[in-house]
Amino acid sequence: MSTHSTVRVGYVVSGSQKAGTTSLALLLRHHPHLAPAPVKEWHYFDDESRRWAEHDFADYSVPRTDPRQVMAGDATPLYLWWPQALERMHRYDPALRHIVLVRDPIERLVSQWQMISNRWPAEAVSWARFLTRFAPDPAEVPQPQRPPRTNVHAFRMHSGVVRGYYGAQLRHGIEVFGREAFLVLDMRELIADHVATVHRVTDHLGLPRLDDVPSLPHGMKGKPALSPDRPTVEQIAGLVERYAPDLELFAELSGVDVSAWSTCAVADGRLSVEEFTARLTTRFAAPAHAAAP
Repeated sequence: MSTHSTVRVGYVVSGSQKAGTTSLALLLRHHPHLAPAPVKEWHYFDDESRRWAEHDFADYSVPRTDPRQVMAGDATPLYLWWPQALERMHRYDPALRHIVLVRDPIERLVSQWQMISNRWPAEAVSWARFLTRFAPDPAEVPQPQRPPRTNVHAFRMHSGVVRGYYGAQLRHGIEVFGREAFLVLDMRELIADHVATVHRVTDHLGLPRLDDVPSLPHGMKGKPALSPDRPTVEQIAGLVERYAPDLELFAELSGVDVSAWSTCAVADGRLSVEEFTARLTTRFAAPAHAAAP
């Protein structure tokens, strides 16, 4: 087989941001049968500059650099909720395999806020605004609409709450691709036993297991968000109320045990919302200019 040919994308890490997708993508780069993508997050199917009705996907492939390579991957963890992304992906390949990593949705939301406020402080909105911007009701998921006159970059950057509706997103994914296309993993599994997790992924992709899985390559804990904002008990209680019904649907569809997630523990009375809020508050740090003299 020529090393000058190309390899088509055969799988996507389609969810979820801040749930270990970078770590998994880096681990999979060690598999000899997988060709590395040009970037970790290709953002191919959320590219709204393409004329999708007539698109032929000819550019959705990578050069084969090793004759053993049989497929490539795309780890863009917003595909599962981005409007029309799944339908575009199905047009590309109805047999595409999906890997979905998830974590407690409120903890994921805070982690996303940490990342935005630290990496792109000039573009960050306030924590309170982040909770309401592009935050559809569950009935509107998984096809949230980009508001008129909002650019794609802002929609990607500030869509926070919507990303945590895992149940609605997975239900839509199953409607488009079928249940067998999806391998759904709790981030805790990756942290606790990344070797077993990688084996589950390669099994899902129909590839031989790696004989020597390297160490987990990426830190899993972000820096505290440098912001004077703090989550309030009322805000966290409202998020729990939003997410709890969807998490029941997600657990039913995915088979993932979410009972240890803090959002579920608050919803069923095993954890107080005050304690959960206090834990989340530790992930916020006042900027130096806001510190007390």
